Amino acid sequence: MSTIVVAVVGRKGGGGKTTLAANLAAALARTEAVVLVDADPSGSLVSLLPGGDRLRVVAARTEEVLERELDRARGLVVVDTPPVLVGPAALAVGRAALVVVPVCPSVVDLLSAAPLVESLRKAGKPALVVLTQVRAGTRAAATAREAVAALGLPVARAELRHRVIYSDSLAAGRTAVDLAPGGPAAAEVRSIASEVRRLLRKGTR
Repeated sequence: MSTIVVAVVGRKGGGGKTTLAANLAAALARTEAVVLVDADPSGSLVSLLPGGDRLRVVAARTEEVLERELDRARGLVVVDTPPVLVGPAALAVGRAALVVVPVCPSVVDLLSAAPLVESLRKAGKPALVVLTQVRAGTRAAATAREAVAALGLPVARAELRHRVIYSDSLAAGRTAVDLAPGGPAAAEVRSIASEVRRLLRKGTR
């Protein structure tokens, strides 16, 4: 079995990168074995999530350790990268079959994400932008979709809403997918996971 890497990449903190990586890995692990690699210097994932039957959580703070983990893994690997595109993050993007970019629908976050989105497009790297921390009843998400689409990358149909369960579940050592599998947060994460699977299948044809 080959290794398929999904790199979750963001250029600034607070954009929901770690939350998305953890919940996406948990959703994917409902049907297959997944390795979640915590390459972010904060180390929050490996310290909070114990993993499970089909989800293994490992730390990789350096490029050498990350490369070793990617070489050793078989199947699906989700990497929570550092917020700077050097070292481990650059390696993860280079090895990725798909790059997932979380973006909050705010002017500051869109400006921060634009260079990354543009570089992925120019490099021809398969990527998917996911809107995160979306507040219901606002036009910010629609505006963000239009801005990202203008840069030439696909935007996930589903989005992560601004929900307390995302932070509360991680604080409890769980994900929203595991803590409330029948809830709206789990449903939106599963929808994003389905889009990720579709793009991965498309890329391996």
